[in-house]
Amino acid sequence: MVYGRLPARWKLGAEFQTYCEDLLRNDQRTRQELDEMQLGKLRLMIDHCHQNVPFYRQNFDRAGFRPEHLKTLDDLRHIPVLTRHDLRDSFDQLKAVDASRYQPETSYSGGSTGEPVRFLLDRKAIALEKACVRRHWLRSGYNDGEPTVSLRGLRLAVPPGEFWVVDKGENCLYLSSYHLTPNSIESFVSAINDFRPSLLNCYASSAWLLATLAEQAGLTLYSPRSIVCASETLHPYQRARIESVFKARVWDWYGLTELVGNASQCHLHDGYHVSMEQGCFEVLDHDGRPVEPGGTGEIVATGLHNYSMPLVRYRTGDLARATDEPCRCGRGSRTIKSIQGRITEYIETASGARLTATALNVHGDTWQNVIQFQYVQRSLQQVILRVVRGADYTQADERRILRDMSERFGDEIKLGIEYVSEIPRSARGKTPLIVKETEQAL
Repeated sequence: MVYGRLPARWKLGAEFQTYCEDLLRNDQRTRQELDEMQLGKLRLMIDHCHQNVPFYRQNFDRAGFRPEHLKTLDDLRHIPVLTRHDLRDSFDQLKAVDASRYQPETSYSGGSTGEPVRFLLDRKAIALEKACVRRHWLRSGYNDGEPTVSLRGLRLAVPPGEFWVVDKGENCLYLSSYHLTPNSIESFVSAINDFRPSLLNCYASSAWLLATLAEQAGLTLYSPRSIVCASETLHPYQRARIESVFKARVWDWYGLTELVGNASQCHLHDGYHVSMEQGCFEVLDHDGRPVEPGGTGEIVATGLHNYSMPLVRYRTGDLARATDEPCRCGRGSRTIKSIQGRITEYIETASGARLTATALNVHGDTWQNVIQFQYVQRSLQQVILRVVRGADYTQADERRILRDMSERFGDEIKLGIEYVSEIPRSARGKTPLIVKETEQAL
């Protein structure tokens, strides 16, 4: 509690306040001004990589690239991409020879790929990330110090029958997503209503489950000024249910544990503004070429502030739809149109087709009376829908789901339903929409 009440500049360093002021000023800058700012930061990072990071010195030499070749942002394409395998297998070579001067801490990411990696994060890079989060929250209408609720991957050590902890210093109600069930929903709703948050900070899957359970129980939730979903892909059916039940807008945030970049929605909710201060985003196809506007490709990110272990052209494993259009809100930052999910999140057919979560999305009442669902691919010919039924679920609901979803899958895949009491969560409290249970399906 005492730590929570400390000024941000004490916890995050004096740079945090400077970053906060710079970020708000940058919202007024033009695309050209932001591109020039980003190119300057990128040149400094590439010079540092060549001089102080053994991995890049060797990588640049093999590619015939020198720092002076970087004349525009597009010249990044001459540098080979960096993979999670590289990060895992070349930790020592990716560490800068002067890493200690940046006061780094060791961090880890399991990601959705099943390939855990470790990396270093500079104190200043962490401060910038927090400043970017603050800017996003301010855009959503939140004011510093107002009450918030956190419904993310926390497994709280709480007495039986209690499912939350209040941090008075941070003015935050931390809810345990692992305890969110039909039996506990009344307690969750009561805690939120009593706390009256201005902002709900959540995983999309957890907020959707909370909204669904509350709706089916006939409970009314307090409406925060804004809801921020982060750390998971936000699917259209989730946004619709969350906004309908909470009667509040969802502001999606895309970020990476490796702090190579982030992007977030403005009040128009029509795409994501890239935080150009933190990182450069490219959207590339399977052959490593930039996709055309409107096309979908992998986000490849270059961090601009993490000097102890720079990640240059890092393959994130995340899919996005590219755009060149400036946002109608007037901000000059570059944008991506939408986050499509993970590269590994798809259903594969025997003919080689890949059905992503976006392709499987349906509108209307398909999931009426369903609390939760998940696609499980057990072979190239079989997909099982794990379904947690609501109190009013009937055979008519089952027939509707099988009819609607079979149209999406076509003739190549046999679709079945498996009823369960709950959908398993990952170690970090996330609930993936698509999982694969056989090697054949991968």
